[in-house]
Amino acid sequence: MKVSLPQIRHEQSGFEAVVRHHAQTKDCRLTRIEIDMSVTDWFDADMCAAFGSILYRLSHELKESDIF
Repeated sequence: MKVSLPQIRHEQSGFEAVVRHHAQTKDCRLTRIEIDMSVTDWFDADMCAAFGSILYRLSHELKESDIF
């Protein structure tokens, strides 16, 4: 699965993008997920915690060989 990530700013559209990413990946089990950040030209530092929690959850639900 390939998921695109737009710019993430501390505003409604940034929160919506993080929530959308979670919605797209929350049911993935044993699936390789590629996060395409080619169009991400900004990522506010305070939004990293929310994004990081999604990645943390995914990493514990996927086989280790599928993460890397």
